[in-house]
Amino acid sequence: MRIHENNGTGYGRNASACGYCRKIGHNQYACPQIKKDWAFWKDYRIPVDKGGNITRTGWYGAYPDTWGKWYEHCRNTHTIIIAREEAAKKKGTTTLQGKPKVKRSCGFCGGKDHNRRKCPKMEGFLKDCYAANIKWRKAAYKELVLEGGLSVGSAVTVKHTPRTWYHTDKSPVTINGIITHINWDTLTVFTALEKVHEDAHSPIRIKVLLTDGTSIVINHHLHKKFGCLGEGCRPDRYTYGEQYSLETVVAPAKQLLGEEWVNGYKGAFETLTKKRTYEQLQTGMASQWGSPDLVKHIEGWK
Repeated sequence: MRIHENNGTGYGRNASACGYCRKIGHNQYACPQIKKDWAFWKDYRIPVDKGGNITRTGWYGAYPDTWGKWYEHCRNTHTIIIAREEAAKKKGTTTLQGKPKVKRSCGFCGGKDHNRRKCPKMEGFLKDCYAANIKWRKAAYKELVLEGGLSVGSAVTVKHTPRTWYHTDKSPVTINGIITHINWDTLTVFTALEKVHEDAHSPIRIKVLLTDGTSIVINHHLHKKFGCLGEGCRPDRYTYGEQYSLETVVAPAKQLLGEEWVNGYKGAFETLTKKRTYEQLQTGMASQWGSPDLVKHIEGWK
């Protein structure tokens, strides 16, 4: 899962980008662009630069259909920034123990009587995630391995479509190869999502050594061959350039994946719930467009 693998527990932590302007080095609550943009949005005007051109803020500004989302994101974040600044001014107000008076709320559900660590909603959602992931992994093992013979050591034919961006340069060719690796350990129920999710992306990476000595990753249309996979299974969000799709499994291999695998990788869901609120799991972050509803997806699989 992308948010877990980039959290220092997998492939290494990536530098975090601002959730508003997408620049590295600060978060959205310290973003210098927020107040500049709000100076326009508070009067219901599109932010522009000194030359009168519409400001390009992160993913916003390029197309008119982003303006509504842009306004809401700027307004909501600006409100939080101002509230924090006001709270900082009142920091001198303390209790008898010398600690600031702070009204805390749960970072997951927003409840006032507990924190995220003791959140019953978060606990219940995690249990649903574990159940859904076990159910999906069993279904995936049955379809991909037992029925499809798709495992390390399987001999396959791969269709190679040479491409440069949107243009096909040559006719597709079929090449034989053998599967050398499948990332079973990082596959989750979110591999079955109908589209890529920025945080929960759990792609399947099937590495194949071709007879010409080339090592490739199958990156095209796997979800059309296997019902347990969704379009979110793609190893890359975009599939430009060279395309490799699975044609047939010539000589199946049945790799054993035991109960430890079926019940594993729970830490990924824990990272997800620590980093995101319940509402964000449903609608995505303010800077993410058209995110699939993760809660609804879990409900469908648990």
